[in-house]
Amino acid sequence: MTTTNLVSEVTITSSIAANPIPPTPFIPDSGNLFPKWPSQLDVDSWDEWQFQALSADGSIALVVVFFRHTINAPAGFRVGINASWAGSNNNGEEKEEAVWCGPVMLPCSTITSDTAHTTGVWRTENGSESISFEISTDLSGALVTLNVPGKVTGTLTLTSHNFHSLPQTEAEAKGSVFWWLRPIAMAGVDADLTFFSQQKGTIEKGMGGYERDGRELKLRAEEGAFGTFERAWAVSPPHKTISHNWILWGKAGGYLIQVIWMMGRPAEEGVLSGSGRLYHDGELVCQTERAVAAAEGEGEAFTLEYIHGDGITGAFRPKNVGHRIVFEAGEKRWEFEFCHERLWYEMPLGPPRPDVTGLSGFVVSVSGGLVGSAEKVQGPGMVGGGIMP
Repeated sequence: MTTTNLVSEVTITSSIAANPIPPTPFIPDSGNLFPKWPSQLDVDSWDEWQFQALSADGSIALVVVFFRHTINAPAGFRVGINASWAGSNNNGEEKEEAVWCGPVMLPCSTITSDTAHTTGVWRTENGSESISFEISTDLSGALVTLNVPGKVTGTLTLTSHNFHSLPQTEAEAKGSVFWWLRPIAMAGVDADLTFFSQQKGTIEKGMGGYERDGRELKLRAEEGAFGTFERAWAVSPPHKTISHNWILWGKAGGYLIQVIWMMGRPAEEGVLSGSGRLYHDGELVCQTERAVAAAEGEGEAFTLEYIHGDGITGAFRPKNVGHRIVFEAGEKRWEFEFCHERLWYEMPLGPPRPDVTGLSGFVVSVSGGLVGSAEKVQGPGMVGGGIMP
């Protein structure tokens, strides 16, 4: 537990080191909330704090990701914000389907940590625009505040359900490329946000008419809205170390599924790695960094396969309509299908050409359960990733 105040303050123009800098050590049984490059950023370093939320029926989805890396220098440190509204909601109200996806670039990032909270503020130099998070040291909750007038304003609150999630060893946190933690694995969510249209750099669909008054995004824990907070860092950015990457997260019945899956470079010989967590009724039933099927006696594992056929695809390869995830723990196997329900965002990773690769995100339906049983549960989820150039 943090016992003294810590401060990390960096700017995109003056805090990039000329020589490689290793990350600070991993801390067992901790959310590792404080940045791993607190004073200066390695030119390749990657620090990330990610908040996700879904309504109980998947009609509303939200992701807010705080980055500290140099990819967007000198524009600023990126905060990725993606929102999705379906054509109707829990109450049967007909609404226009819409998406809002846009990075906000802010040149200054300050993170402080004391006995009660870790607070991060990404802001302009004069403070007129800011996006911040405040995470309780005991991981009981988190608050995200967005104050970017003309783009997005409001708050996102997570109240932890106290699922066991902290890695006890570094091996439980680190794959071949990333350290990936889920300090708040499951939370109730309340959100009151307003998104505005017609802003440079955003990807919008169905946002016409919201230039002045904005479109509201509301989530309520009492109505079943849920979310998570994930923490990651790496010594190299994804495009330098992996060829394929997918992040999957969803809830089906009493199951919570959390997966990051990666294929290393070169693609033809890429090593599969990742991190998978499967909870059932709040209990962790499978926890593994093994992304290939386990032989008898090798312990827990998960695998990922593409689903092809009729359905919604993205603009880029592999043109799948979903993913199949299988968890293995002892003699038990669980299988879940993440099927695309609506396209969320697309990001080409190169100039326009027929074979351009890129990243795609989807809101999905999740279904499955324990293999060999009659169990078949369903729920909402989200998927994001793709193939690197």
